[in-house]
Amino acid sequence: MIRRKKTLLLKSILHRGKRKGLLSSRSVKVRRPVASRQTGVTRQSRGQKTCDLMMSVFSGRQRSMKSINRGFSSGRIPVSRHSNYRLRLAGMALVGVCALTLGYWGGAALYDKGREVMSRLLVIEDVDIKGAYIVPRIKVLEALQVIRHRTGMFDVDTDQLETRLEALPWVCQAEVWRDYPSTLSVKLQEEKAVALLLKENGGERELFYINRYGNDFQPVAVGGRIDYPVITGLNFVHDENVRQKSWQDVMAFLKKLGQNNPHLPAYSLSEIHLTGDGGIILYLVEYPFPIYFGHGDVNRKYARLIKVLKPLYELDNGQKQIEEIEYIQMEYLEDKILVATLDSKQAGR
Repeated sequence: MIRRKKTLLLKSILHRGKRKGLLSSRSVKVRRPVASRQTGVTRQSRGQKTCDLMMSVFSGRQRSMKSINRGFSSGRIPVSRHSNYRLRLAGMALVGVCALTLGYWGGAALYDKGREVMSRLLVIEDVDIKGAYIVPRIKVLEALQVIRHRTGMFDVDTDQLETRLEALPWVCQAEVWRDYPSTLSVKLQEEKAVALLLKENGGERELFYINRYGNDFQPVAVGGRIDYPVITGLNFVHDENVRQKSWQDVMAFLKKLGQNNPHLPAYSLSEIHLTGDGGIILYLVEYPFPIYFGHGDVNRKYARLIKVLKPLYELDNGQKQIEEIEYIQMEYLEDKILVATLDSKQAGR
């Protein structure tokens, strides 16, 4: 009964193959199953192989007659073995994608869980603060907002803490990192003031600290440090280009003043005044006479001013001579400096 059904199925497939022009009925011979003499088990007949081949042909996979006969003669049918290759490949790809997705989700969940557990085990027991010379330590701790012995090491966002610290007055740059197992380390770089700037707005005057870049970063508080040269008159320079050029000259002079030459140290300068046309006038702390520094050529004028002051400080009666000076004119002539005294005797150097 089973052999009869196979024969009918084979005839139907051959009939369809002939209609498509793929095979002829003479190309394939069907043999009955032959039982093995030793085992008595029926071996796979060529008719079964032919059925497999016809199913592949009927599904649209065309093969030449030569390859079909070769498959029969060798006892293997390559078409039936690889007919589901693409399907298996797609299935393997799908399984791989699913495995990677599940692995990512599982790894992220495991990481978060481990981080939570470690935060409970590793808590901040100490805060190490370095570089806070002007900023009070209590202000730094308030900005950090951490509770010792309670806040976990992984509960703090170091980038956010750095942003908070840099918002504090006098803090130029902040760096925060975890020092395992239980220390939060903080390193601050504070602003360095080089002068004070007097600002006038609507009749109100206020002093601001100036850094080496010429930026005012903090108003002077009551009781704050004020032993810096004071820059005045900037509001009276109305021309924007002249004001910018004069400000550059002031910053260049402050840079030279920072070298702390013994004959003109930074603490010996009291005021740097700007005139309406952008000229610079210097005033010393111990002596009231003005030094008309003028416009531009800062480095050369500074070196020449040191040469004028040096012999006055070194002479035995230099103190008396300095007290008799009425003013010093740095732009008297192209290569001359005018030192005017109170008795109207002028000397050109």
